[in-house]
Amino acid sequence: RTNSVTEILQSCILETLETRRKKQRLKCLYRILHGELKINRNRYLHPPDKLSARLNHDKSIRPYFARTDVFRCCLFPDVIQLWNELPAHVVHSTSVIAFQTSLDKYFNDR
Repeated sequence: RTNSVTEILQSCILETLETRRKKQRLKCLYRILHGELKINRNRYLHPPDKLSARLNHDKSIRPYFARTDVFRCCLFPDVIQLWNELPAHVVHSTSVIAFQTSLDKYFNDR
């Protein structure tokens, strides 16, 4: 055997588990924001204190302040940071499928 597991995985062109998890979290947040999941978005997701077209898109969410790693790695604090870093054309997708397609392109271009 001369092939390593890493080489085999790279030859399959699979996304890393980390990337797949990020995309699933973002998709979950998209569905919450669009009322597709029965989670009260007004309770957990709030607009930022300041909006600036230069700094963020108009669908930005106020990040949570997390003092502990346990809370920082929970769904909302983790995914809000990712969401706010997305370009405007991705967050303005009109459907979950369009959002997923835009996410795939965004992560592949990085």
